[in-house]
Amino acid sequence: MLESIRNLGGLALSENPDDFLSSLYKAIPKMRNKKQQHIMKISFDSRRESVSLTGKEIDETTQSDYIWIGNADGAMSPQWYFTTTKVEYLLSQTIPNYIDMLDEGDYKDKFKEILNKFYVDLGEQSGIKNRYRYVLDLEKFGIADSGWLDSTYQSVGKDPKKMVKEVKKKFIDWMKIETPYAENEIYLYTLLIDGRVLTRESKYLDLVSKKKVGSIFEAAKKGTCSVCGRENSVTDDTTKFTMKYYMTDKIGFSSGISGNFIKNFPICKECYTKILVGEAYLSNHMRTSIGGLRLYIIPDLIFKPDMGLFNIDEWAIYIKDSFNSAVSKEGMEKFERSLNQYLAHEQYKNSYILNLLFFEKNQAEFKVLKLIKDVPPSRLEIIDKCFGDAARAMGGILGQDKRWYIDLENIYYLIPLKKSQRSLEYRKLLELYDSIFSGKMVSYDFLIKQAVQLCGVYYFDEFGQYNVKLLNGTSWDIALSYVMIQENLLMDGLRRLGVLKKGGKKMDYDSLNVDKGTKNYFIEMGYDEPKAALFLLGNLIGSVASEQWRRNMKNKPILNKLNYQGMSWNKIQRFVGELTEKMRQYDVFSRNESEFAECMRLLDMGKAMNKGMWPLSDIKNIYYILSGYGYETAKIMYKSKENNNEEEDVNEQQ
Repeated sequence: MLESIRNLGGLALSENPDDFLSSLYKAIPKMRNKKQQHIMKISFDSRRESVSLTGKEIDETTQSDYIWIGNADGAMSPQWYFTTTKVEYLLSQTIPNYIDMLDEGDYKDKFKEILNKFYVDLGEQSGIKNRYRYVLDLEKFGIADSGWLDSTYQSVGKDPKKMVKEVKKKFIDWMKIETPYAENEIYLYTLLIDGRVLTRESKYLDLVSKKKVGSIFEAAKKGTCSVCGRENSVTDDTTKFTMKYYMTDKIGFSSGISGNFIKNFPICKECYTKILVGEAYLSNHMRTSIGGLRLYIIPDLIFKPDMGLFNIDEWAIYIKDSFNSAVSKEGMEKFERSLNQYLAHEQYKNSYILNLLFFEKNQAEFKVLKLIKDVPPSRLEIIDKCFGDAARAMGGILGQDKRWYIDLENIYYLIPLKKSQRSLEYRKLLELYDSIFSGKMVSYDFLIKQAVQLCGVYYFDEFGQYNVKLLNGTSWDIALSYVMIQENLLMDGLRRLGVLKKGGKKMDYDSLNVDKGTKNYFIEMGYDEPKAALFLLGNLIGSVASEQWRRNMKNKPILNKLNYQGMSWNKIQRFVGELTEKMRQYDVFSRNESEFAECMRLLDMGKAMNKGMWPLSDIKNIYYILSGYGYETAKIMYKSKENNNEEEDVNEQQ
């Protein structure tokens, strides 16, 4: 992965070989949560000793105009960049920290003068808290009333860090009065002094470049780079990297338990620079998501392209869009619309593979969840075809419906993830994605367990605890019926993909006394006698439930008879008697008599074929029962829709 990121950085640098900083620019969203985003310019006038605010919409030039490369590296690093996402830095530590890095001279003296004119000194602080020693003098500039600073400092127990938070709140309140922008409409803040954009000054730009790479190699030693393998000056300082490539915070991992990692993970300056640029390029161009999972698509070139014809930005868009075509229906439609403009990139299709890095990022902390390596681009097409074939097969049975197409986004919502244990829960989903991309086998029992757990989320109304939502106006039982069909389609797609075993011996489908659609469904899903029997039992439940609903029993009481955590064979036997009574009570027995008889026959066969023992577990029992309920409910709804359409056609003709 490290080498792939280095190579990507090298390609990006080749586009701007003389402008290292521009390769580190971070993308800025123009819209966030449907709100136009702005950069807020905080202007200090040293002659008038005043502070003013000016907002500007984010556009294509913002990142270069104000040098947006992120906040200073590392959660504990002193913040000194003049463009930032956190206004509290500019209100406190930015200028003092910047002064500390400057050489003595007029330039440094000017900033000392600004510090004295615009900031209040809270006094010497112990340890890390000393970075919060200075705060903007809100009283001097009419942002706060006289005495506010002292009384607030006393109220927070003279804690400078807490004081900075209070100063920020007061400043934001003032900003809302002075400008038409709310806090959620501001993405960046930048500092101007006497009309000068500080991020454009040569001394600032030189210092940024130096701190990014140059200073890291001031204490470099001779050695062999672990990335390129060449002899050079190397460092083991990886603090500037976003990702953690090697454990350098535990002495036990160092050579000879010395605390020195120069022999473990040495990096030369060229590789270091390319990795920094590669990380920035990934963040700007190769980041996407599947449901709530964020990931980087990291291409790994097998053959170096002809740089005279190759454009890395166009190539990145092509890779991202082609990947997203497997993520969602919307992504597929976008890719198909843009296919003509991507034809030039087809020549590179066999020249690279993809690495998929799933991650979580909380402020400055970057946590790798899963790395799926060496995915050929052709795998995306295979995934799309297999699940597309499953959808088309279901369309031929139940009727065409966009819900039958299972993509990676759908799968995210078919595996219930408890929000309180998100990181732990992600593992099971990521293992499934790994199987889909890499061809590893998936456990049939695992999928059954997840499906039944998901059913419980719907029945017990636990949507707030999981990654599952119920659309407004949709009843849980109807939603469940579609979900169960999707769970079966997931299995069908995985079987077509070759990562899920088809199971044991299939039944004699020709001898089945069921309608053509149900028979085709059994064939498609590879059901045997026990599974088919429970499925038909679910069909009968669906018939009773539908009649209950028609009689204004909207909660469908029959569904309360099921145990959504699993049903034993003895429980099923008792339930059959209750179901028979309900079928007669609601006058649905006569029109389902042959299906009922076939269900009983298959139940008996299922036991007989297994020496009088029921072969399926409690959890599998409820899975196939609910699969049958889902199928029957969907079938009834489609039939009702067709009848309504026919009535509308008749009315139009009249």
